Amino acid sequence: MKNLFYILIALSVFLSCKKDEPQEETESITLSGRILKDCSLEPYRNTYMRLVVHMPPGNWENTKVYGFFSDSSGYFNHNITKKIGDYSSILQFDTFNISPNSINIHSIGTIIKKPFANIVVKLKINNSYSMGDTLYFPNYGTNKWDTIPCPLRDTVFQPVYNFTHSGQPNLEDKNSVPVICHFSIWGGLPYQKIKEDFFKKYIPGCTGGLDTVEIEIN
Repeated sequence: MKNLFYILIALSVFLSCKKDEPQEETESITLSGRILKDCSLEPYRNTYMRLVVHMPPGNWENTKVYGFFSDSSGYFNHNITKKIGDYSSILQFDTFNISPNSINIHSIGTIIKKPFANIVVKLKINNSYSMGDTLYFPNYGTNKWDTIPCPLRDTVFQPVYNFTHSGQPNLEDKNSVPVICHFSIWGGLPYQKIKEDFFKKYIPGCTGGLDTVEIEIN
């Protein structure tokens, strides 16, 4: 009985000396903005949204999801409490993802899910290549490939209206339309790829103007 008494005394001393675990530091953020469907500026009314936060960035095993709704005019304003530290985040609604690289930008402004742009593509030829060579170049009006025989010369294509792209943008590229061009030149004997190149430019969406996209062939 005496031994049990001493054990209880020792256990109580141990528990009284145990340090309290440090409290997790958190911060409160109000995320706000507005979501629209396209250049008609029709709002996403009462639409479910969610912010997926990874801490640290890219760590899919440590993920926190915050769900909320837009209002009848497409506006949202939601308070979030998260751990202090580095993170990455994705804002999602209606099968659309946008990456606010830092939700420290509390107001992310207006987001248009499907912006349109009017473009005219211009080829600036710095290397015309040889007769018998062929340029394979995307046709933005038909979404097919054009074959353009060499020697090449400066060319202005027909305007393409209401051009759009289904990619998922970062916040800094929101409401813009990426013009992506992956082209190649083939020729010689045996017939083979001589050169390939890649071009990407963001055009502001929903302006109503006609933007020139100049692509150089070197």
